[in-house]
Amino acid sequence: MAWKKDSRIRDAYLACESKGEHERLTTFLKLTYTSTRTGLHIILIAAEMAPVAKVGGLGDVITGLGKALQRKGHLVEIVLPKYDYIQYDLIADLKALDVVIESYFDGQLFRNKIWVGTIEGLPVYLIEPHHPAKFFWRGTYYGEHDDFKRFSFFSRAALELLYEAGKRPDIIHCHDWQTTFVAPLYWDIYAAKGLNSARICFTRHNFEHQGTYICCKGFLKHEHYFCYFSFYLFIILVEFINTCINLSCSFMFVKVVYISRSKLYQFLYICAHPLNFK
Repeated sequence: MAWKKDSRIRDAYLACESKGEHERLTTFLKLTYTSTRTGLHIILIAAEMAPVAKVGGLGDVITGLGKALQRKGHLVEIVLPKYDYIQYDLIADLKALDVVIESYFDGQLFRNKIWVGTIEGLPVYLIEPHHPAKFFWRGTYYGEHDDFKRFSFFSRAALELLYEAGKRPDIIHCHDWQTTFVAPLYWDIYAAKGLNSARICFTRHNFEHQGTYICCKGFLKHEHYFCYFSFYLFIILVEFINTCINLSCSFMFVKVVYISRSKLYQFLYICAHPLNFK
């Protein structure tokens, strides 16, 4: 257990037993801000986690990676969707927080209920959207006609959770196509709001599944597809170009115009309309 390695966690837990939910959250958040912490604060955002919500190898990686990082002395937290299909009996101390997180989607705000618990010693946040489409109450993890919307919603809600909770992670590690939207949302919206302490890491686990879905139908009955993975490759390309330009400025002393992320993302934002990037 984490508190066997850090007496501050044990002391905080015992001191909060008789306190309200908000006071507990504030107390534990203070532990992440202390200057004596030697490890990193790492948040994993993913669609799977073994053994509670596992489809393939992704779930095993999330749990294994989280444990390995925790053993190294890092503070690890994991954010998942709250599926109805999840194995709740394997989540210890599962309970709903006395807070409601509102996230923007498809032109309006939707409420999200946040659950917390531990899975094999790892602290986990589960996001339950209060959306009429019941995104994660389908009796399955993937393969729905609106997976594009389901995980776009989740990506936005996950960042809103981190922002509203006042977290200051060092690394936000996104996994597979389901969380591709986290990176542009982070840099274009949440960094400007003050959630700007983290570096974004993205891991692609299976190239066979790239998150390609039909977004809409246009003229001549051609189907317009959106590929999450291609979207992220484009983001990497933009960042690489910007880095090269900055290096050119530094070493060649030439004046060039910095490429705006927002400008280059605009045509892809059309495909990502439900998020609206507001």
